[in-house]
Amino acid sequence: MHEKRVVVITGAAPYLGGPSTWLPLRQAAPDLSFIEVDTLDFADSADISIACRQAILEAARDAHCVVAHNAAAKPAIEAIAQMSRSLPVLLLSPMLVRHTTPALQVVRSVINSNIGRQVLTALARSKQARLLNDRQFLKKQMSLLIGEAHISDAILGEAAERVADRRTAHAIERTAEVALEITKPIDPAVDAKVQLRTVLLGTSPLDQKTAARMQATVLPDVWSAAMIEAPDVVAQALRELL
Repeated sequence: MHEKRVVVITGAAPYLGGPSTWLPLRQAAPDLSFIEVDTLDFADSADISIACRQAILEAARDAHCVVAHNAAAKPAIEAIAQMSRSLPVLLLSPMLVRHTTPALQVVRSVINSNIGRQVLTALARSKQARLLNDRQFLKKQMSLLIGEAHISDAILGEAAERVADRRTAHAIERTAEVALEITKPIDPAVDAKVQLRTVLLGTSPLDQKTAARMQATVLPDVWSAAMIEAPDVVAQALRELL
């Protein structure tokens, strides 16, 4: 029997996305083969969103499932929708905008203005400088994604390395571009093409909002990164999809 291959990707860069991010799931599912896609790799691309979708599409051609965490949900669905065969997707705490609202339109307008872009970039640069010099601040920022008890030394150390990575510095200069892509609603026709999906949520404020508008399973012991906080549950969900 051929080994099942699973593409994994998170949009929570630079905090997550390296080998330590997916190690708990690898250990929980030794029967599966994992292909990691790192969104930091697209920091220098002419169009980050297109590069991300293309990388997922290429990685998924011979795969059996895609696991997308956080802001990676949208490019993952868009990539799978381009495929000629049905491929299941497991969404973990997805940041997925499906409908526009007046408030969202205002936010996007501000982001897209010259002043908005300058302010966002300046804030991102300032934040990176603090993250580089304050490990406790880095841990606090990561606790927005992961329950603090699950932030291991390995995961925190990897996050520190990623914050210092030259790719992160390049990505910071594209902060407004990325923010616009994240807040852009997914095309309903594209979203509807991916029928085989399972959604797992935690208990973070963002996940609670997602649970109110999307059919999903809420994991009470998870904050917002189930692949780290509940890898056995994610592994079982994968096996059921496969």
